[in-house]
Amino acid sequence: MTKKISDISEKHRLISDWVQQYGDQLYSWAYYRTSDEALSTDLVQETFLSAFQHYERFRASSSPKTWLFSILKNNLRLFLRRLILKSK
Repeated sequence: MTKKISDISEKHRLISDWVQQYGDQLYSWAYYRTSDEALSTDLVQETFLSAFQHYERFRASSSPKTWLFSILKNNLRLFLRRLILKSK
């Protein structure tokens, strides 16, 4: 049980570091694509939440930035798909 808490703590620290390093870049990309501040913020938050929840899928051979951007792109695609389906 202690190891799991330690792992969560380490994961939290790592994601927090990534928020500091890449948060503004992710937000800028999302805002460029959506022109919506609130949506961009939500997409970036969802990106970091997904990264935290699925950290075990991260391959250390790739860059965290690359992985985070791929999550963000997928989040935007999912949002747009839902928006299109909702409007039908």
